[in-house]
Amino acid sequence: MHAARGLSRMFAVLVAAALAGCAQGGRPTPAGEDAATVPFPLFAAADALMKRWRMVQVWGKSQWTIVPDGDGVAIEPAVDRSSTALARWVEFDTATCPVAEWSWRVDHLPEGADLASRKSEDVAASLFFVFGNPGTLSNPRPVPTLRYVWSAEANTQGSIVDSPYFPETLRSIVVRSGPEGLGSWQTERRNLIDDYRAAFGASPDQPVQVIALFTDNDHLGQPLRSLYRTATGWCTEEPDGFWPS
Repeated sequence: MHAARGLSRMFAVLVAAALAGCAQGGRPTPAGEDAATVPFPLFAAADALMKRWRMVQVWGKSQWTIVPDGDGVAIEPAVDRSSTALARWVEFDTATCPVAEWSWRVDHLPEGADLASRKSEDVAASLFFVFGNPGTLSNPRPVPTLRYVWSAEANTQGSIVDSPYFPETLRSIVVRSGPEGLGSWQTERRNLIDDYRAAFGASPDQPVQVIALFTDNDHLGQPLRSLYRTATGWCTEEPDGFWPS
């Protein structure tokens, strides 16, 4: 099934994005779990299609564009029975940078979608955090991956959904579910360490090495619309080499 093949390539896709000319930055020294107060940008819409981001077609044809949004701009994926990722190499340790905050907007959710089903695992908006080295393009290594999602109503808000394609490796945390808040910007703030523990039963022992925005409707073909504005990592101290140059 084409959708299964598309998702089965997800880790290889993220590897390709991470290894496409990106130098590895230095890792911060863990500093405990004190209140995270130092902000660092994960992405900003104005430059999200530059600065070592990679647009990757996972299945079918799709595109990412920068669109006007009030006084600023936003990132918008467009899919047509397809799936697509916008990914970049980051390299940061959640022991020092445990909190992620981002803003997103969903106008249309995929009717009938269910993250737990191989036949309907479409999602309008999601954000991946890949923990550890995902290997090489020719030999990808599935590593623990958190995916934050705004899902259809089949998945309860606050639930953790094991991927039907990568069980025990890719787990989705349902940040929002259903139509509440559709059409307006929402800001999320998540503790990556707490969420990793809830999803995998232990603290992360590897840094986040890839982040990715991901949307798809390759299963059901339902119309979707989502936008992303900014994301910030909050740290306990200024990291050394948080981003590659």
